[in-house]
Amino acid sequence: MWALAKINLTLHVGTAIGGGQDKGYHPLDSLVVFADIGDELSYDPKASFGLTIDGPFGPGLETNNDNLIVKVAAAYFKAANKPVQGHFHLIKNLPLASGIGGGSADAAAALRALEDVHKSGQNLYRIGESIGADIPVCLLSETTRMCGIGEELFPLMDLGTVTALLVNPGFGVSTQEIFTRFDDSPRDAVPQGQWGSTLIEIAKRGRNDLQDVAISMRPEVGKLIEEMAELEGAILSRMSGSGATCFALFDSDIAAEKARDEMLKRYPNFWCVKTSLGNQFRAD
Repeated sequence: MWALAKINLTLHVGTAIGGGQDKGYHPLDSLVVFADIGDELSYDPKASFGLTIDGPFGPGLETNNDNLIVKVAAAYFKAANKPVQGHFHLIKNLPLASGIGGGSADAAAALRALEDVHKSGQNLYRIGESIGADIPVCLLSETTRMCGIGEELFPLMDLGTVTALLVNPGFGVSTQEIFTRFDDSPRDAVPQGQWGSTLIEIAKRGRNDLQDVAISMRPEVGKLIEEMAELEGAILSRMSGSGATCFALFDSDIAAEKARDEMLKRYPNFWCVKTSLGNQFRAD
């Protein structure tokens, strides 16, 4: 089962909600799309409960109770009033802490796999929301306007597709620190995005409110965004989520392929992937 990479083409963020269980969550308005690449997850219901991880970004990734796959599995079986069972095997193709929803997508894939086998009738979105704000949209895995603190999802079926280049510089940016710095200049309300009829049109009208904060922490992110904006055929470049993966949108597959080759020449150790973003890709 695929756990597709999640890209925030826009990310408009408001002031943190204080008090109660929502403390530390930020209201947002984001255009979320999914790529045709991702992690791969399998589930053996007959094996003992556990998780093994392979793949290029698997080494060092925890398989204990802190892993989101383990967390959502425990929550699923608790909601179903059943003992935990089954073994997950994850092939980690996406870089860690990279702003493209890898962990959340893995957790969403785990919930889908569990329900496919056990058919308990549980509300997977409610379970996912209790574990992580991005898990519900990853359960959907469709082009979506995501609002609230991630629980308000509005699928957008007719925005087409766009070719993109994803580049990760090989380091993560602390999401917690980014939001802490963001809150030093609090907003009274969520800045609303401007919407249109295509992914490119909406992306051009929006922004990522966390981008400048990330750049202040890691100036290399700003340099990467500027370089990608200057690639031949690039329409727009921006950071995804809380970073540090950046993307550029292109007017053709050929331009994106040439841009990928150029970035790999400059930065052979970076993760550089040409992909397509849109609604034809499902995580089934």
